[in-house]
Amino acid sequence: NSTTVDKFQNGCIFYDVTQGDNQSVCKKLQGTAYDCLIAKGDKYGVLSTSSSTLAPAYLTHLGWDFPSGIGSVNAYNLVMGWPE
Repeated sequence: NSTTVDKFQNGCIFYDVTQGDNQSVCKKLQGTAYDCLIAKGDKYGVLSTSSSTLAPAYLTHLGWDFPSGIGSVNAYNLVMGWPE
């Protein structure tokens, strides 16, 4: 996790993202809101697995997850660790 390691004295290439989710804007598709919570009268809503309450579709956690994949990259360590 990027909040628990020294930013300058480590060899990590990827930092695991463990907080957050993939909430994003969504809208109806041909009159139907798929996985989208839209308040009455609004054109756009929020990605949700529930049509009545906000329930983020994918949360981050330890290891691989949908919102962040393998994590955020430390470009310097990636380049320096690349085989010649």
